Amino acid sequence: MTKKIFFTLANGFRLGVFIGLLMSIIFSYFYSGSAYTPMPPDFLEKFSNELMAYVISVLLWGAIGLIFSATNFIFTSTDWSITKMTVVHAFASYILFLPIAFYLNWVDFNRIGMLVFTGVYIVIYIVMWTISMIRAKKEINSINSRIH
Repeated sequence: MTKKIFFTLANGFRLGVFIGLLMSIIFSYFYSGSAYTPMPPDFLEKFSNELMAYVISVLLWGAIGLIFSATNFIFTSTDWSITKMTVVHAFASYILFLPIAFYLNWVDFNRIGMLVFTGVYIVIYIVMWTISMIRAKKEINSINSRIH
C-alpha cells in the first residue's frame, strides 16, 4: 500500500510539472510571442535571477500535482457518498491550491481576482469531474457486460 501511495504521488508530481510546463509554453506564446516566459513578470521579480524563479516554478507545479494526487485518495479511501467525496475533494484541493496560485502570481489578491480564479477553478473542476464520471460509467458498463 505504501508503494502505491508513493507511486501515485510521484506520478502526480510529474504530471503537475508537465501540465505546468505545457501551460507556461501556451501562455508564453500568447503573451510574449517569440520569447519563453515561464511565469508572470511579477513572479520573476521575487527572485535574484530567472533560473531560480524557474526552479521554484517547477517545484510548485509539481506541488500542485501532488495536491491533486493526494486529495484523490478521498475517492479511493473513504466509503462516503459520491456527492460528499466530490465536495470534500473540490474544497480541499481548492484550499491547498490557492496559496500556490497566489505565490505564482496566477491570482490577484483582490475580490475580482479571487472571483475569476474561483470561477475558472469551478468550471475546470466540473469538466474534469464530468469526464471522470463518464469514464467510470463506461468502465462499469464494460464490467457488467462481461459478467452477463
